[in-house]
Amino acid sequence: MPIGTVTSGSHSNPTPTDPIVPPGAVTIQTYAQTDVGQTREHNEDAFVVADLATARPLTFDRLRRQRAGPMGTLFMVADGMGGAAAGEYASAAAVEVVLRYLRDHWSARDRPTAETFVVAMYRAAIRANDELHMIQKERRDLEGMGTTATIAGLLGDTLYLAQVGDSRAYLVRDAKAVQITRDQSLMQRLIDAGEISEEAAAQSDRRNIILRR
Repeated sequence: MPIGTVTSGSHSNPTPTDPIVPPGAVTIQTYAQTDVGQTREHNEDAFVVADLATARPLTFDRLRRQRAGPMGTLFMVADGMGGAAAGEYASAAAVEVVLRYLRDHWSARDRPTAETFVVAMYRAAIRANDELHMIQKERRDLEGMGTTATIAGLLGDTLYLAQVGDSRAYLVRDAKAVQITRDQSLMQRLIDAGEISEEAAAQSDRRNIILRR
């Protein structure tokens, strides 16, 4: 499920205390699409792109080009765990909870700052995790469901990123893609320990085992 974004800005190593560039100084080009693929019969992916001034999801019948708004832009991908119960329910719920939290606790803020934006993103992710656990307690038929989540928020000319699981984010620049997230997976742990090569990990039948969700 690719989500492509192109932004322009000036900060190379920003921090949450850096000043926010004026609204409209950054242009975003976005297109998003998801496909069931060739293995499963149903789609366990979910995504959302939303201007956080209104927190309304964008639709993608075409490439969208717009100026970044004063409250930032949300990009999120969630991949329900294959083989687990109701992975598609988990991914959709995670996206809905994150967007709802930011709508309720961020979009109406009078004075947005980078620091409060980061805190809002973090709390939105925690809320999604808590609600998924609560749903499983209330509905035994959904016990064992899980999802990955990669959440990116653009505020000013800075992109802030949160991730759990193995849904990757890449920085594409000068026709070169560089992975900027680290898989929280069994294979990544074995690679880090020097027990397996990246090439062998890519072919392993255990490559889809994640350690956090």
